[in-house]
Amino acid sequence: MIGKRFILKFNMIRYIVLLSWLFYAAFANAQFIENEFLIRSSLKPTDLNSRLSQMVDSRSQIVSTELSPDLQMYKIECSFSSAKEVEKSLKTMPEIEFLSRNQFLNIRQSPNDVLFTEQWALSFSKITKIWDVTTGGRTFDGKEIVIAVLDDGLDINHSDIKDNIFINKKEIPNDGKDNDGNGYIDDHMGYNVDLNNGTPIATNHGTGVSGIMGAIGNNNLGISGINWDVKILPIYGVNKLDEIIIAYSYVLKMKRLYLSSKGDKGAFVLVTNYSGGIAKAWGNEEPYKQWCAMYDLLGSEGICVGATDNEPVNVDILGDMPSTCSSDYFISTTNIDESGKKVFRAGFGTKYIAMAAPGENLVTLTKNDGFVKEFSGTSASSPMVAGTLALLFSTPCESFSNLINNDKAAAALAVRNAVLQSLTKTNDLKDQTKYGGYLNGEGALALMDDPCDGKLLLPSPKGEVEIKTVNSINGELILEYLTPDETDYQLLISNTMGQILYRSDLKVPSYGNKILNISQNLWPYGIYIVTIAGESGADSQLFFSK
Repeated sequence: MIGKRFILKFNMIRYIVLLSWLFYAAFANAQFIENEFLIRSSLKPTDLNSRLSQMVDSRSQIVSTELSPDLQMYKIECSFSSAKEVEKSLKTMPEIEFLSRNQFLNIRQSPNDVLFTEQWALSFSKITKIWDVTTGGRTFDGKEIVIAVLDDGLDINHSDIKDNIFINKKEIPNDGKDNDGNGYIDDHMGYNVDLNNGTPIATNHGTGVSGIMGAIGNNNLGISGINWDVKILPIYGVNKLDEIIIAYSYVLKMKRLYLSSKGDKGAFVLVTNYSGGIAKAWGNEEPYKQWCAMYDLLGSEGICVGATDNEPVNVDILGDMPSTCSSDYFISTTNIDESGKKVFRAGFGTKYIAMAAPGENLVTLTKNDGFVKEFSGTSASSPMVAGTLALLFSTPCESFSNLINNDKAAAALAVRNAVLQSLTKTNDLKDQTKYGGYLNGEGALALMDDPCDGKLLLPSPKGEVEIKTVNSINGELILEYLTPDETDYQLLISNTMGQILYRSDLKVPSYGNKILNISQNLWPYGIYIVTIAGESGADSQLFFSK
């Protein structure tokens, strides 16, 4: 009897604990705002306000704000005391397609200590190899590349990034007017979604994210961003679900204004980064479906990159926003350490998590001119990918530049595909991400040869002095070789008796393949020895001339 009572009591305790955990998890995940609602409605703003005034008691202090005309989304605010009455009335309106409470977003950061270390992630991801071709900043035809950073804030006066902050030159700061006619007041150096103006907010998180992508390079100060010279457009105060819609709508407006004014106004935004989200949420459900729809709207203008959950959960099963967005223009990224292993606390999933990127102990910026080691989490891995995308948009070839101008969606997909198809594959990430690998900048650049119509000249391969192949084809001797540098080398061809029949200086190219063509009419048929020699070493190989 005692045993049965003990079992019943144990099971009851376990049941109560389970219910408590589920309640806590639901509450912690939701962070809903009781008196704010998000709706989608085909009604015009004036008609919506008229309908609301008819259906809701005037004491409710109800206010509607248009979030995005493209998505037909609105935010409805009311007093806390009338929230239930307002929600009940909204549910009866046939013109409303969906209704949900607004909610707070979570910044995907990790609580690591602040220390200093080297920028291991740049060489690990082979970003430094891209710098042999481009260090970013502009497209091949000279357009200024802009990365829109949606975050809590950014220290725009930090000495290692201030010259890379986007300036809206058509907007006069702090005059209370919309000088450039884009619908926003005083957005001279970014846009504040809380205040609906350009008031900057300096925070560590947004400053760190921006530093990874765009800290000034080669300036004898601090760190180098993935892009040495790029423009960062900060969007401050993005902490709630409605604010993510407002922020992306602002980006869309600025890009369209740039295109319609032929570069006179707006911003040439090609990449956006948002390193936050909501755990246990699904992109195919309202209101998150509207968030995902933003990526398709922006797709013709650039690629959006998001972080996944900073918890060791299978996103395929438990969900996450924005990881579960299915847009072709969105890349979900999880976090790996210096060994290439997924960090334990980072989310995973072979359906929704596209890839991984370094995000552990990265060196970046903090506000007040500071620097930090151990900036960690998917908040760090996401801008690694976004920064690389922006760098690839500066690939120096005319055909890709034309693609950016004439088929923006195709250009965006070309850059996205280059990143996803060039990943360094590992057995560990095969079971934890969709494409089974982590960021490889050098590989991505190589794949940009396709949108460049085969005219992208990559840095010549380097290695110990070696003659890799010797072929005799149609009266020509074709040599493929390696050298560690471009210093003075000589090419020698001799017979088997050691007599030199041909000698010339070898001009080693800095770009393109190291392949040499020599006419075989200089010697008769037979067996010969070809030699490449220099201060760095020498190599020889037999060949038959025919």
